[in-house]
Amino acid sequence: MGGMTVVLLIAVLALAVLVLVALVLGARALRGLTATQPAAERADDPAFVAERDRQEESLAALRSAAGEASSAVEQAKSAATVARTDAAEAKAEARAARAEARRVLDAARAEADTIMERAHRQAETDAEQVRTAARRSGEREISMLSAAVKEQAVELERRTARIDERERLHTEEVERFAERDRRVTASEAELTERESSLAEREVTLAEAEELRRRELERVAGLTADVAKAELVEAIEGQAKREAALLIRDIEHDARSTAEQRARHIVVDAIQRVASEQTAESVVSVLHLPGDEMKGRIIGREGRNIRAFESVTGVNLIIDDTPRRSCSPASTRYAARSAASRWRSWCSTGGSTRTASRRSSRPPSTRWSGCVSAPRRTRSSRWASPTCTRS
Repeated sequence: MGGMTVVLLIAVLALAVLVLVALVLGARALRGLTATQPAAERADDPAFVAERDRQEESLAALRSAAGEASSAVEQAKSAATVARTDAAEAKAEARAARAEARRVLDAARAEADTIMERAHRQAETDAEQVRTAARRSGEREISMLSAAVKEQAVELERRTARIDERERLHTEEVERFAERDRRVTASEAELTERESSLAEREVTLAEAEELRRRELERVAGLTADVAKAELVEAIEGQAKREAALLIRDIEHDARSTAEQRARHIVVDAIQRVASEQTAESVVSVLHLPGDEMKGRIIGREGRNIRAFESVTGVNLIIDDTPRRSCSPASTRYAARSAASRWRSWCSTGGSTRTASRRSSRPPSTRWSGCVSAPRRTRSSRWASPTCTRS
């Protein structure tokens, strides 16, 4: 406590000295500024006024700091006195504490000896348990490693067996290749012998052919050139006959193809030029007696339409557009027959059994239809019929 008090006093004194030095320096700087300029200029110069105000503020701050420092010095002195008193008390307490510490230290040493002995016994027990656990763990690991080694040994045996099998197969393959090479070598030798025998046979055959030709010339009384000329003449006559037959077949095929293409060209021309006239000639406009007739004509799930189409042989189309409905037919006769049966069917209220027996023209209503024969387009497909408004 005495050392701390001395340090505190030194710090307070140093602070007081610094404050006094700052006050002296500020006063001298203020005097120097007031002495360097005339009174009139100093009164008129704003910078001087501002500097003076700042110096005055600094001086006031320094004075207040000096007052605070002096009060701090007084407080430090009183604190030093209190600290001396506390130091004396602390010394007495320290002596008592040393005695108590010696007593506590002796007790602690005795307790430490007891604890050390107890800890030693516990450590021996724990070490024994650890050794036992380590031994058991080592045994488990040894058993696991033994099992793994056994599995690896089994796998190694399997791999060794596979390798031995591959080596055996490879050896057999090598032996087969060697046997094949021997067979190929033997075959080559045999082929060489056959080639030599064939060459000898060719020479013999050539000699025999020459003898036969000479014998034929002697028997026939013709030379080889004369025989060749007669053979060429016979072959030429046969070729002329076959060429005439081939020309006749080609001309017949050309006429057939030309007629067919001509028909296609004429049909295409007619379709291009007279498509509207053809459509008008095969279109028949029909009328429905009322809106409720649409449901009767269609029937449940289209049964009536299918029945009508099976009877007339046309495809009936009823559009949702008012006063329009058309049905393409395959021929004009089918279109006229379908129109007649349509009128008969409408007059009987949509009965499929009387559609082909009666024929009457109902009054005109908002629903109408047309029955037309199909026409061919350039792509040789049947185009949809032309529908007209009544």
